[in-house]
Amino acid sequence: MNKLNQFKDCKLLLSGDFKSLSNNLRCLYWHGYPLKSLPLNFHPEQLVELNMSYSRVEQLWKGLKMYQQLKFVKLSYSQHLIETPDFSGAPNLRRLILEGCTSLSKVHPSTGDLNKLVFLNLEGCENLKSFLRSICMESLQNSYSLGCSNSRSFQRSKGA
Repeated sequence: MNKLNQFKDCKLLLSGDFKSLSNNLRCLYWHGYPLKSLPLNFHPEQLVELNMSYSRVEQLWKGLKMYQQLKFVKLSYSQHLIETPDFSGAPNLRRLILEGCTSLSKVHPSTGDLNKLVFLNLEGCENLKSFLRSICMESLQNSYSLGCSNSRSFQRSKGA
């Protein structure tokens, strides 16, 4: 699997640490991903799309990862997700979908600096406590946060 550039899970039941998962991936679709985070040695610098809905991820990655090409992240209904990662290394992220992540309690502050983000969905994130005080996203067109009863509303601000 070292030269794969797209991985589309077809309900595979795999176990282990996935050390041979290709760093050449451009698209990763893995519904029901079984681990708590992506492997530490996984550095797909060309990754554009990441769709891991219904996964067991608690935190997608730790620390700063450079995902310059990443434009789409969908972790919908990943009910074990506790916090979002540092998105500072993903400046081209356009869509972030976290709908139904009922354990999500913290959105990393770097999310507020994503100037190219046009769509943010936090609908049903009922345990969200730490949210952005302000969002400096001039391009944000749609944001959904219905059902985020524990979070304070965020302010949208222009400029950096």
